[in-house]
Amino acid sequence: AGLVNDLGVLATACDVRRVDIYGRDHAAIAAAMRADETLVKLLSKYSGQSSEKDSRNSGCLSSENTDDTNTFVPQASDVARCLAGSPLRVGTISRAVTSTLCGGDEPGTLLSYSAPESSAIRGLMSDAVRLELSWGQGSAGMPSTV
Repeated sequence: AGLVNDLGVLATACDVRRVDIYGRDHAAIAAAMRADETLVKLLSKYSGQSSEKDSRNSGCLSSENTDDTNTFVPQASDVARCLAGSPLRVGTISRAVTSTLCGGDEPGTLLSYSAPESSAIRGLMSDAVRLELSWGQGSAGMPSTV
């Protein structure tokens, strides 16, 4: 019962700025959603890592953070999608990277990925984001970003 919105679709009216209490347009509302830690946590089943110790970031820490704090990083979850429109899954990324670099042999396990908003590019015809990868033990030499 109720509306299920697993893909994070946001529909707004053409005059949303007039009715939004903060005067935001569609782009501003979408940016606020990508920066909302609670909403981004909903995607942890796709992006990985959500142990008790790491539940605060759910795989959404970035190398942008130069200190050792668990600072949440807004995610480009609208860009980190497969061709069918679903959020990218850790297993899919792991298989793609290992098949390309290792001929299919998996030298380690991809634990999680992060898609920092600051690395996203949204164009007229295409979008892109640099994924930051967190590998488990035994994965020396695997890329930290793709």
